[in-house]
Amino acid sequence: MKSCFKRISILAMVIITLFIFVSCSASNNYASEDMGIIDSDSKSEYDGLTGGSPSLDATEPSQNQEFERKIIKTVNIYGETKKFDDTIADISSYVDEFNGYIENYSLSGQSYNYYGSRYSRNAEYTLRIPAEELDSFLNRLEGRINIVKNQASIDDISAQYYDIVSRLETLEAEKNALVKMYEQADTIEYMLKVQERLYNVIEEIEAYNTRIKYFDGKVAYSTVNLSISEVVEYTEIHEKESWGERLGDAFKDSWVDFGKNFQSFSVWFVGAIPTIITIGFIAGIVSLVVALISRKARKKSKKG
Repeated sequence: MKSCFKRISILAMVIITLFIFVSCSASNNYASEDMGIIDSDSKSEYDGLTGGSPSLDATEPSQNQEFERKIIKTVNIYGETKKFDDTIADISSYVDEFNGYIENYSLSGQSYNYYGSRYSRNAEYTLRIPAEELDSFLNRLEGRINIVKNQASIDDISAQYYDIVSRLETLEAEKNALVKMYEQADTIEYMLKVQERLYNVIEEIEAYNTRIKYFDGKVAYSTVNLSISEVVEYTEIHEKESWGERLGDAFKDSWVDFGKNFQSFSVWFVGAIPTIITIGFIAGIVSLVVALISRKARKKSKKG
């Protein structure tokens, strides 16, 4: 009798334990639905709306993938020429020859003033030359003008460029996920939330694509900032000058300046000779009249 009672008690405890477990499980499921706990599908939708990465369709780049370096080259050149018009024409032909284009161009100055003194003309260029043709173009240019200054700079934008590319891939994946979510939206409120995020993603994609196009243009076409001056004599380039050489150059330059000034003065003087003769003639007549008047006045004073 006692043994039978014990068995019944054990069976009752097992049944009660199972009942409690099932009740707790049902309660937890109800709480999850009532409190809005996000399952895996909902989480992916939530990540899409909040800007998280919806990496369901995204593919990770290979770790061993090699990328082409993105280099921006800029060259600044100051040069001189004795044949300004011919040089300007040649530069345009060189640019066409190497498949480049002139981005900006300005011209200032004139060849001669009224008295025959030379006013230096200057041309300022911003040239865009294909990167693979840059060295050939510069060699051709060096043979045409006297280069006084030549500065070059290289800007490696590879890290920045591929960071944008990676960001674009992520945004494209997010855009595709948002489109699917928009098509499957079952409420107006949810549809508007997806639509708002989708518009933001599209705007970001367009901005990054514009930046990529700008970088591609800078990489594909190097920039050459070229300044050309018209001169009578080329500037002599000396890597290092001694004190005596500097004195000699200063003495030589002073004579060159004196010669230019004397030429200008002589041209001006010859051009002014008619004016000087006319003024001298008028001054002589005036002096003669004044002298006659003074003489008459003295004679009258003596008689009086």
